[in-house]
Amino acid sequence: MRLIHTETKEMRIFEYPDIPRYAILSHTWGDSEISLQDFESNRRDYKTSGWAKLNEGCRIAAESGFDYFWIDTCCIDKTNSVELSEAINSMFYWYQEAAACFAYLSDMPAGTVVSGLDSSFSRSKWFTRGWTLQELLAPSDVIFLAEDWTVIGHRSKLAPLIAEITGISTGFLLGHDLDEASVAMRMSWVSKRKTTKEEDIAYCLLGIFGIHMPLLYGEREFGAFRRLQEEIMKTSDDQSIFAWLQYDNLVPRQNAVKRHTYSIMAYSPALFHNGGNIVQSKAPEVEGYLRGIRTPTVFNNKGLQLSLPTIQKQNRISLAILNCRMTNREEYLAIVLEDVSTNGGRYVRVERDRLIPVHINVILETAKYSDISISKGKFEHQAQKEVMDYSRTSFTEKVSEAPFYNHATASIPTNEPLYEQEFIGNTEFANMIFPEPNAYPYVPDFQLFYGLDRAGREYDSRKDATNFIPDNFPSWPYELTEHDSRQDVTNFILEVQRSVPAAMEDPQIVNTNFVTPSGEPYDLNTLSQSEHQPPVESRYNLRSKRLSR
Repeated sequence: MRLIHTETKEMRIFEYPDIPRYAILSHTWGDSEISLQDFESNRRDYKTSGWAKLNEGCRIAAESGFDYFWIDTCCIDKTNSVELSEAINSMFYWYQEAAACFAYLSDMPAGTVVSGLDSSFSRSKWFTRGWTLQELLAPSDVIFLAEDWTVIGHRSKLAPLIAEITGISTGFLLGHDLDEASVAMRMSWVSKRKTTKEEDIAYCLLGIFGIHMPLLYGEREFGAFRRLQEEIMKTSDDQSIFAWLQYDNLVPRQNAVKRHTYSIMAYSPALFHNGGNIVQSKAPEVEGYLRGIRTPTVFNNKGLQLSLPTIQKQNRISLAILNCRMTNREEYLAIVLEDVSTNGGRYVRVERDRLIPVHINVILETAKYSDISISKGKFEHQAQKEVMDYSRTSFTEKVSEAPFYNHATASIPTNEPLYEQEFIGNTEFANMIFPEPNAYPYVPDFQLFYGLDRAGREYDSRKDATNFIPDNFPSWPYELTEHDSRQDVTNFILEVQRSVPAAMEDPQIVNTNFVTPSGEPYDLNTLSQSEHQPPVESRYNLRSKRLSR
């Protein structure tokens, strides 16, 4: 390990266990960073920002009582692939063992107030980079510095705000064992972060999962991330690693289409963006009473062989039950598999935009363990789909984005007609929701539905509205104004009337108590294209829901 003496600026190499006490720097790279070769050169340009960063880092480390300082720009020989691989595999440990970690936020103006998600601190690029995730979590504490190298605050004190910024709970920010977080949850922490080299989005997670593996730049993101997942599965039986979702935009739909079906393995951590509320869960009743033989997980040239509780459905479709749940939910999560082999037993993942909640009682009554082989690469086959004509329905505004549990997530823009197009995954709208007797086979709750081209189009949800995040954040979407929600509810209801007039006569709709944001009754019968009345909300509420297929 190379360390720089904070006074003499000389670099020394230390071997474990004879590594002295040192401070370490976390930062985002600029255009003029110095390399090891620059540091060792006799032609040093001290006026560049890279040298200024090194000098200021040494200064603040020395003022804090440290003789040695580490910075990744010049303390690693990046021209040596062996050393680079060893360094990246050791990086989490180096940050973990540092006596102090200084996080330099070059885009944080000095004297700026650190509060709220709109602050310069919250918007700093430092919170968007892949490598800074482990630099946030590994040290015993992190001292944040503004652009003039003055102290902003400590991670321990700023933990509640950092939790809002990153989606990482304060417990893990304050030192809880990262292994207590499910694989899906840890993946979600990096799902919105970026790296300059695409493979690094996988390599920056090595320390988060305690994994060591060689670096193969050129294998692309999907290759690096696949290898990472394989290494994780060698040491963990946490099946939330399969609880990823891929959402597509609206795509053309035909009666018979070529549908992409995918491996059980994700090709990017971005597919775990909804994993922040997923927890590993092993119920004794499931482990002890389900039928079937359990076999170890095995990788071979055909894919991944493992045992999972499955529920056989129609048309070669099965639900594979994972040992994970959503936080504060009873149901296990399941993925949809399709048998594509002639003799049976060869599966691919389909419906990649869905995680199906399955109640424990349904699992115990109908599931059994199956030894299955699942493709770990992309596979295509022909599949018939029901044609759903949305040509009479259009929307012109984007629904406000907000976090949801597994029944729904943030929405996408829909500024186009929906003729011969389907809703896939993350395509959601603020829709009027009305109860219907239970018709959903996986969860013992009633169904929520709203008809588009016919009444009864189904939505996945739950009866207990207190489980919805918007109920805890009443400013979204219930204070429905055009400015706040970007959704003109009046026009939306008019679209309902125009598209599905029969649905508007449904007693459940007629009896729904619509009110204005001020609490005044709202008469649906007075709506017309010529009237622009105040936005409305319902006691059943306007919520964002995903179509079930």
